[in-house]
Amino acid sequence: MEKYEGISDEELIRRFRDGENEIMDFILEKYKPMVRKKTKLLYLIGGENDDLIQEGMIGLFKAARDFNLDMDSSFFHFAIMNSGMTYFTKSCKTIPVVTIITFYVQ
Repeated sequence: MEKYEGISDEELIRRFRDGENEIMDFILEKYKPMVRKKTKLLYLIGGENDDLIQEGMIGLFKAARDFNLDMDSSFFHFAIMNSGMTYFTKSCKTIPVVTIITFYVQ
């Protein structure tokens, strides 16, 4: 995986879409600390923190899949928004919103 160090995320996504499937593993590992950090701000009553991490990783995968390379935006910011949105959209569909507590304070 060291062979992908120093390559921009956008280039990695381009190469992933061209068939270098192992790049997705690199992207997921690269951004996993960000997902973990975001889950520390949430508490899911009756759930485990690992459930939130898994949802964040799914959101990260979808962000890499759906990122528009033609947009004037970085994948980093797109990934932050999409990995976080998965927590709330999935949770709102499966459990009452009141059971999700955020510890985030501005």
